[in-house]
Amino acid sequence: LLNGETISVTHRIAEYTTASNLTIPNISELGFGVYTCIVDDGFYDAVNESITVVETDELYFVGGQTTIQANTAIGGRLALVCPTVRGGIGNHTVSFVRGSSTLNSDLERVTVNSIPSGGIEVVIDPVLSEDAGRYRCTATDGVTSITLQYEVNFLECLDRDIRLVNGPTALEGRVEICLRREWGTVCDDLWGIRNAQVVCTELGHTSVGAVALSSARYGQGTGPIWLDDVQCFGSEPRLSDCRHRGIGVENCAHSEDASVMCQPAANCSDGDVRLVNGSTGLEGRVEICYRRFWGAVCDNQWD
Repeated sequence: LLNGETISVTHRIAEYTTASNLTIPNISELGFGVYTCIVDDGFYDAVNESITVVETDELYFVGGQTTIQANTAIGGRLALVCPTVRGGIGNHTVSFVRGSSTLNSDLERVTVNSIPSGGIEVVIDPVLSEDAGRYRCTATDGVTSITLQYEVNFLECLDRDIRLVNGPTALEGRVEICLRREWGTVCDDLWGIRNAQVVCTELGHTSVGAVALSSARYGQGTGPIWLDDVQCFGSEPRLSDCRHRGIGVENCAHSEDASVMCQPAANCSDGDVRLVNGSTGLEGRVEICYRRFWGAVCDNQWD
């Protein structure tokens, strides 16, 4: 009897039939052995029916699956779980392999964890392009074995990721955002400098000098227009954290795709000071680092 199977016992009294159904959701907790079904109509002597529940000799994974689709993206985190094994005639041994090679827990980005139910979890973080393919979880009792296979598929992108497209450099281009695992554009309604600052910061550039561009300056995109009426304060860590009408709620065309132009982040920390264009290191124009960007200081009241 496998976990979750239903035991049905039927007794016939005169012309009536009474059925009693017993479901055992987790046989490993209740234990195997003899269960008794008691039928009592209140008039006649109660009838007892004994049912013996034994473990199957066949190995099986709890859940009964043999193939699982695992979806991730390059740079994402992939967790593959080999579930609890039941049945068999001896102790269980579980192993995880990719193709014909056993996954090595010594690899920096691969960890193998034991889970309380007796299975194992393999975590690959980050996922690289060579991690595509088939993974197999194999369990054996020393005599027979069973296999659970994972088909690892790569998604085009991770939700909330952003990118700049069609610009001459990585610092500028049409803004695209990944939502519902698909790249789409942002409408330029209400598109302004604070929105551009958030985009540039999220991409690792400085927010200083960010420029918001509209009317598909870097060409029209394709696919969904994910965001419209985006309003950022400028301090949000991600563009998706800014206010908008809702995912996919828009009244735009791709001729209104939003774009930005960012400035490269300087190799400095906020508050750093330097002298520039002097004949020696002891003189020059004063510049200060703010938001990872060098800028000048006005000479009003300078003394």
